[in-house]
Amino acid sequence: TFAFIDPFGFKGASFSVVQRLLGNPRTEIFINIMAEFINRFVEHPSPDVRDHIKNLLGASDSEIDQVLNSADRMLAFRQLYQDKLHEHAKFVRYFEMRDRNGRIIYYLFFAGNHPLGHVKMKEAFWKVDSQSGFAFSDETDPGQLVMLGVFDPSANLAALLKARYAGTTTHSEKIISYVEDETAYLETHAKKALFYLETRNEISIYPNKADGKKRIKGTFPDGVIITF
Repeated sequence: TFAFIDPFGFKGASFSVVQRLLGNPRTEIFINIMAEFINRFVEHPSPDVRDHIKNLLGASDSEIDQVLNSADRMLAFRQLYQDKLHEHAKFVRYFEMRDRNGRIIYYLFFAGNHPLGHVKMKEAFWKVDSQSGFAFSDETDPGQLVMLGVFDPSANLAALLKARYAGTTTHSEKIISYVEDETAYLETHAKKALFYLETRNEISIYPNKADGKKRIKGTFPDGVIITF
């Protein structure tokens, strides 16, 4: 089940509903969080307004107060909701939409517990045109955003892989699993990044795969043994 939740402002989408949906391991949610609108009204004198925001985010008064006292409230709201989703979902990713002046308007959050749903979501968003203004979160670095459609990510992902696997020997399928489950990138990006590293002699690759069969240079099927 794929559930798209688009509340009006901060009403009508209690976090308890999100929590209940994520209790099904084959359900993914996609929810629009109007961060700019929430930030504008969070200090409204009406207690009802604050209660609506708390219900939306699944947050306590003390957690809202921490956001209000933070140096970057938009970032703090995003991190709060991301953390709440992570309590109920293995895979959480967000997309950030800004206006023409670079101000954040809203976040679209994806959350789910099935790896295939996570991959399919990423595939869809890598097809988003670069002119859309969307930026894609890279969970391996909470402060890093990937601009969709703007560049070939091979060099960026190659640097990430070198940092993670430095001094180790591992198999190609383990690298691809890491990329698919824990980064903003896809299997195709992983293989391009490995090819990028191979052509620059930044990794060493065994001539034979784990099954003993000869590996074709420039390809990365399962069982390719790589030393960083």
